[in-house]
Amino acid sequence: MTGLSQSLSAIIAITFLVLGSPAKAEFRVFRLKIVNSETGTDREVVSRLDDLQYAGYFPIKRSEAISIEQTWMCFDRNDYAGTLCPAPEQTAPAPASAPLDRNPASPPR
Repeated sequence: MTGLSQSLSAIIAITFLVLGSPAKAEFRVFRLKIVNSETGTDREVVSRLDDLQYAGYFPIKRSEAISIEQTWMCFDRNDYAGTLCPAPEQTAPAPASAPLDRNPASPPR
């Protein structure tokens, strides 16, 4: 009977570990650019699918080429039904300043 109670205790412990932990999810979002070489037009698509997956799932013309313009991670769970998280803000590069003096022990000029 001790073997059965040990097995039961192990099953209960595993169940609490699995069900007790909060569900976390993350996924990648892609901003794709689709260019039509015949017409010269392009369009942007924001999707969970990368360029290869998108071309396999949605029909595109032979004259169209897909490239990834931007990608970012969404850390919220949305069960494929909600909206995609927005792209993070792009920070502007810091303005160029005078070169740093890498030798702080040098005498003033």
